[in-house]
Amino acid sequence: MELRRLKGPFEPHVQRAIEAFDCGNSEVNGFLRHYAEPIVDHRLGTVLVLVEDGEILSFVSLSFASVSLTNAEKGVFRAVTTAYGAVRIGSIGTATRHQGRSCGSALLQATVARARRVSETVGLRYLVADANQERVSWYREHGWVANRSRKEQDRLAGRALTSMRFDLGSSTR
Repeated sequence: MELRRLKGPFEPHVQRAIEAFDCGNSEVNGFLRHYAEPIVDHRLGTVLVLVEDGEILSFVSLSFASVSLTNAEKGVFRAVTTAYGAVRIGSIGTATRHQGRSCGSALLQATVARARRVSETVGLRYLVADANQERVSWYREHGWVANRSRKEQDRLAGRALTSMRFDLGSSTR
């Protein structure tokens, strides 16, 4: 397995690998097929893929964001009134035929490592994701917690999503 960053415009072999990708979720598949290339082309985000023998096993899309925290979540940084710098996971998926091989976990760990490297030069404290309800426990297993701020909860009101975050300042994973 090899981690790669997609660069646009996508070459034909990359397009074929994208078209063959199926994680079992039409929205996630649709993101990769229809939005990844323009996002990469216009430098609006990054798409990382875990590849083996030319096949995309798993992918993640990343962009800069911010996250609001409650005063209790801020702890010693309670005086900070602005949102905190973050990298947002916009989409993440593993091909159904490779689920159970820990591809998604490996990709998430690589994403944490990259975000930590970026945080050495840019004000960046968290990774954030809007997790589908059935994936919340997976994020928790990897050291993520649910955001409790009203702003984050209101942003997702009426959707089957939970705002999650990973503290890049923590020593876990």
